[in-house]
Amino acid sequence: MNTNKQKKIIKNYFKFFNEKNTLKLASLFANNVILKDWNIDVTGKKKVIIANKKIFDLNPNIKVKIKKVFFVEKNIFAILDINLNSKKKIKVVDHITLNRSNLITKIRAYLG
Repeated sequence: MNTNKQKKIIKNYFKFFNEKNTLKLASLFANNVILKDWNIDVTGKKKVIIANKKIFDLNPNIKVKIKKVFFVEKNIFAILDINLNSKKKIKVVDHITLNRSNLITKIRAYLG
């Protein structure tokens, strides 16, 4: 896998997330994408987009700041600071998996 392609995918993923642009996020997802974190466990592009929309609705000022990114074959690990609002910030590690078409098939988020 071309790391430059992976860098573009991860940059766009967090850019679109910060913009709360669910249409552009959907363009990065495989049809069978999985989103799993400490509160969410959904499968399928439509369900993942709905879950993202709920996150945006509950946290209208959410912003993700990438601290560090690691690439291991088709896996991307991103260490993140997420500002939920002006008073609450969390640290998260995202493990994102890509398929052969460079679409996101899994997003697993861990508090940390």
